[in-house]
Amino acid sequence: MTALHAVLLLSSVLPVGESRTGPQPVAVLDQKAWHFAISPDGKRLVCITRQVKVVDTATRKTIGGDGLPNERYMNGRFLRDGTILLTFSWGDGDRYRDSKLGDIALMHFDFDKKKERIVGHAHRTTSHGMALTSDEKWLVTRGDQEMVVWNLADGKKHLSMETGDSYIKDFSFNDKGTLFSLGLNNGTVKVFSTKDWKVQNELKYSVTALHCARFIDDERLLIFWFNRIDNSGDFFIRPALKEDKKSEQRLTHGASCCARHPKSSLLAIGGFGSGKEINLQLYDAEKGGKLVAWNAHDSGISDVIFSPDGKLLYSCGYAEDVKVWDVAQLISTTESGSEKPKR
Repeated sequence: MTALHAVLLLSSVLPVGESRTGPQPVAVLDQKAWHFAISPDGKRLVCITRQVKVVDTATRKTIGGDGLPNERYMNGRFLRDGTILLTFSWGDGDRYRDSKLGDIALMHFDFDKKKERIVGHAHRTTSHGMALTSDEKWLVTRGDQEMVVWNLADGKKHLSMETGDSYIKDFSFNDKGTLFSLGLNNGTVKVFSTKDWKVQNELKYSVTALHCARFIDDERLLIFWFNRIDNSGDFFIRPALKEDKKSEQRLTHGASCCARHPKSSLLAIGGFGSGKEINLQLYDAEKGGKLVAWNAHDSGISDVIFSPDGKLLYSCGYAEDVKVWDVAQLISTTESGSEKPKR
C-alpha cells in the first residue's frame, strides 16, 4: 500500500458484508446539478442547473438558494472567506440586463450576510466556466469564443480576448498562478504568462474535439480530447513549456471533465460513457495509470469535485443526478484488486 492510499484509508472502511460488482456511492443527493462549487470548509455544496441550490454536506439536505437572488446561474467559484463568485443571466425582472455590455454578469455573494454585489458584465450570450488563482488576484471567465480576465484586487476587468472561429473548451491556472492554459476545440493549447498575459507556448494537435487543457501542478498539463468517430479519447500529461510528452494513455469513451484531489496526486476523470459503460476513474498523476474505473452514471458525467479534505468525491451526470463517493472506499477497492482495471 502506498503512502497516498494509507492517508485516504484512515477515514473510512468498506461496510461489513457488502457484496458488489463495482464501487457504490455512499449517497445519492435529492438535488440536480450540471456544475458544482464547494465552500472552503466543505459545509456547502452549490449545485448549479441555471438555478442554484445549496446542499448542507453534513446532513446532505438541500437548504434552498440560501438567500441568492432568483437569477439564471451558470458557474460558481468560492473564495477563501466563504463568499462566492457566480456568473448568471437576467432572471428576476431583468434588473441586471445590459444590452450594450452583454447579458451575462458576474456576481459576488455573501451567504452569511445574504448580500450581493455585481462585479461587472462578463459575456454577451453565455458563460461556461471560471478559473481562479490561489492568491485570488486573477479570475478568468469564458464564453463560447471569448475569455475575460478580472483583476479581483481592484474588482475590474483587466482584458478581454476573442478566439475567432474557435470555441474555448477549457482553461486553468498553475498552482502559483504564474501561468494560464487555454484549450480550443480546434486542438490548439495556448500557455500564457500572467505577468503580461502574453503567450509563452502554443501546442497544436490534430483532433476533432479537445476537451481539457488543465494544469495539475506548476509545470504540467493534463490534456485530453474526444474523438467523435470512434467515441474514444486520447489522454496524456505533459510539460506546459516543453515539447516532450511525459506519459500517455488511451481512454475509453472519451473524457468530459476532471478534478484534482486537494491533498494528493489523484485525479478524478469523468467521461461520456452512458448506460453501463465506464465513465468515472481515479488516476494517479505522479505514478501514471488508473487506480479504479467504474460506471458512475447512466448518462455520462458533466462535473466532478472533491471535498476540501479529500475524503469525498461528488459527481453529476448529464441527467443531472448527483452522487457522493467515499475516496477511501474507492482506493480500498483498488487495493483488493476486484475493480482494478487493466493498464
